[in-house]
Amino acid sequence: MGARQSFYVESLGESSTTSATEQVKTTLTFTPDANSDYWLIASGAFTCSSTIDNHQGQVDLWHNEASTALFYQAGQVKEPSSPQDWIAFFGIAKLSFGASPGQQNIDVQYWSSHSGDTTKIKDVRVLVIKADAADKYAESLTQDTTTSTSYQTKTTLTFTPATTGDYLVIASAVRASDANGAAMRARLNYVTGSFTYGDKTWYCKDDFDNQAFATMEKLTLSTASQTFRLEYRSESGTLCYIQHARILALRLDKFDNSYFASNQSVQNTSSASDQDFLTLTATPLALGHAIIAVGAYNTVSTSVSAYFNVAKDGSSLAEVVREAPNTASWQDAGLAQQEALSAVSTTWKWRARAETGGTTVNVAGLAIAVLQLEATPAAARRRYMALAG
Repeated sequence: MGARQSFYVESLGESSTTSATEQVKTTLTFTPDANSDYWLIASGAFTCSSTIDNHQGQVDLWHNEASTALFYQAGQVKEPSSPQDWIAFFGIAKLSFGASPGQQNIDVQYWSSHSGDTTKIKDVRVLVIKADAADKYAESLTQDTTTSTSYQTKTTLTFTPATTGDYLVIASAVRASDANGAAMRARLNYVTGSFTYGDKTWYCKDDFDNQAFATMEKLTLSTASQTFRLEYRSESGTLCYIQHARILALRLDKFDNSYFASNQSVQNTSSASDQDFLTLTATPLALGHAIIAVGAYNTVSTSVSAYFNVAKDGSSLAEVVREAPNTASWQDAGLAQQEALSAVSTTWKWRARAETGGTTVNVAGLAIAVLQLEATPAAARRRYMALAG
């Protein structure tokens, strides 16, 4: 094992624009190794002041040297104030480089679909980790559509582990529906294990919404062939879209240490104070770590907002808030962070609360992973001095 090369940038403060031209929130600049692959994970939140039809706040990750958007997401708020909606963006991607890659620049961009609308962005983080040969990946980036209410396959990951071991499996995609207020579903289908993850109804507010699907789980996989499918369908026959679909399986024993907790079940609260729904406690080494969190939430109200956040030792790392376009609508959120941790007991949590006590807020599909990126230092060797006789 040993160190996993990584690069990271964050810009947590709130920034805003009224421009319909892309603005740069932050840039990750790095020089990768030649002939290497890297995994990118990005997270943040955005909002827009307008509720006019087809008016959106927009975000993308723009890879300058490749002249391509790694993913694009957009959304219209339901509640522009008191409190303003903050929509999560999250996604994973694969970066591949040839013999002389040179310096790379990945911009987090944000802008308004219509000039004069105020789009804001915050809690932006971009993490890049060098791939290991034991990691596995599949993607389908083009936009596909269906009106079927039966699940359609967007991309498939099939591989056979060389040895039995633990994998951190992450799936993400961008989804949309072709009518205001329409619904669709996406899920990760672990075909071999006969289990699905993230199968929740998502309702758009506007038919130009393009928002994140994300799910994550730790699985122990045997040396048999393993198949995962990222699937999608319409909820009731309305045309729906999916693009930038990716499945990543990180081999966990290629990190010197890793810590994980999850709860895929639906839980709820009606409290106006933060309630804990998933807790991961670990005592890491005093080294750099990646912290990855994924979860989903729903408020059973179209007039009361839900708050959903990841916290470390009681302090929020990132929070989203949403007034639902439909009482059955679920939203996904995530966190991608790199931090030099201290060698003390540390606790991470997924938490949620209602804007007003008495309104039910549901959560599900919660997962937190902490991965040691630096190599564990070798134990100090004792020296003994011979005594003269």
